[in-house]
Amino acid sequence: MRYIRYKIDPERNLLIEVLKGTIDLGNLIEVTSRVTSDADFVSVRKIISNITEAQINLSPPEMTQFTNMMVSLSACYQPRWALLSETPRNTALSLLLQETPPYNQLIGVFSTLEACSNFLNVELFDDDFSEDGFICL
Repeated sequence: MRYIRYKIDPERNLLIEVLKGTIDLGNLIEVTSRVTSDADFVSVRKIISNITEAQINLSPPEMTQFTNMMVSLSACYQPRWALLSETPRNTALSLLLQETPPYNQLIGVFSTLEACSNFLNVELFDDDFSEDGFICL
C-alpha cells in the first residue's frame, strides 16, 4: 500500500514529508507538484523527507528525469533537504540526487532523526511524523 503525506510548519519554515510503500516516478512528480502549489510553501526553507518505510522504484532514466525536474525547481528555490533513509537502495538513490549540482551542499542523507536535525539546524521530533495536520495524497 502506497502512502504519501506532507505538512508545512510555517513557524519552523519546515516541510515534513512521509512516504511509505512502493513509490514510482509518477508519485514523486505528483507530490512535488502538490507541495510546490501549496500556499504555505513560500515559507519553506528546510525539508525533511522520511522514506524509511518506502521502496523507491526508479530506473536510472527515471532517476535522471526526477533529478532534472528537481534541478529546474532549484533555479528559484534552494531549501536544505534532509532525507531520512534506512534501506540501501533508497540511500543509494538519495545519494545520486545529492551528488547533482546544485544539491551537493543542500541535501543530506541520514539514518537518524538527530542527524537530520543537525543538518537542517531545526529541532525535529518523532511526533513530527504523527498523523496530525498532514495532507494525504
